[in-house]
Amino acid sequence: MRLKTRTILLVTGMTNLFWGCPIGLDHPLGEPDKEAILPDLIGVWENANAEAVVKVVSILQKDAFSYDVLVRERGLDYVLETDTLTGWVTDLNGMTFFYLRPSNEQQYYHYAILERSADQLVVCDMALLEGGTDAVTDRESLRKEVASSIGKPEFGSEKETWVRID
Repeated sequence: MRLKTRTILLVTGMTNLFWGCPIGLDHPLGEPDKEAILPDLIGVWENANAEAVVKVVSILQKDAFSYDVLVRERGLDYVLETDTLTGWVTDLNGMTFFYLRPSNEQQYYHYAILERSADQLVVCDMALLEGGTDAVTDRESLRKEVASSIGKPEFGSEKETWVRID
């Protein structure tokens, strides 16, 4: 029975790894509370994937530099202990990133915005494909790691589409 349990845990962990479960990082890609928000992110968004970790999220303007984010509907694999987060945006090498910090954590979760329109967002987890998390010691090393990862073919290969519902 223990072998079966271990196998299930291993498969579940690998599925999360390969299907876009974000990794919390100690450092943000941008400078929280210093970069202006994108007003077109404000709204209620539904994930087009029925198996998504987060199914519905509300993004509200907190102030000129940050968002209040509320997870309104969780998927089965949701692992955070809170549904309230603070969000920010930043740009790097011509690409926009949306990063969040749960209200009860000090870690940041990052997403690259691959496409953005009034009614749809296409995002992916921010992949660290050069040196991985071991290469990240501060914000500048994170920016360097992401900049070198952006050009790799694997970057952005696991996309999630969000549709505005309000």
